[in-house]
Amino acid sequence: MQKEKTNSLPFILITCLFFLWGFAHNLDPILIPHLKKSFTLSTTQSTLVDSSVFVAYFFMALPAGYMMQKWGYKTGIIVGLLLFALGSFVSGYSDDINIIILGRAIQGAGAISAAITALVADLTRDEHRTKAMAMIGATIGITFALSLMGAPVLNRLIGVPGIFMLTGMLSLTAILVVRFVVPTPLTLNSSQASRKATPSFKSILKNTQLSR
Repeated sequence: MQKEKTNSLPFILITCLFFLWGFAHNLDPILIPHLKKSFTLSTTQSTLVDSSVFVAYFFMALPAGYMMQKWGYKTGIIVGLLLFALGSFVSGYSDDINIIILGRAIQGAGAISAAITALVADLTRDEHRTKAMAMIGATIGITFALSLMGAPVLNRLIGVPGIFMLTGMLSLTAILVVRFVVPTPLTLNSSQASRKATPSFKSILKNTQLSR
């Protein structure tokens, strides 16, 4: 019973990262109208404000996977949060629409959500893993709903640049949480296990048994 209490807080904190990333990704209903008032946006620029996040996320997938395989999921999450904070501050400080788009792309490069699910899988026991993944899925849906309701309120209070700055500061705070509160899996994590269990392509070619 004590072990369950020990694991609950880190799990809740890790799950909150989905809210942080999801909230920033669902800013478009207030972000694009705000930018249209502040800038004369071309069709391409309007598209890039939204799509740059997902394009960067797509291209970052393979490098992020390699990094997490080599250094672990916690390192991947921390690097992702650093990039996310950098992108938030770039977008929040800039008065140039192209720099804002660049900041959004950096945000997308840092949203390594797959690392969270992998870390949760390593930190939960087999009998609780399905429930943990279901809670993560529910968090994503809740995040979408809350961002649609909360973003207009924050926009009135601190404005879009303020929202960017807030997400940046929350990202830096989350780094401290991941580093010092979230435990490192005691067992061999799945990324290291898969790397040890999977033979390299070069070793397969050198296997004389396969050439018979």
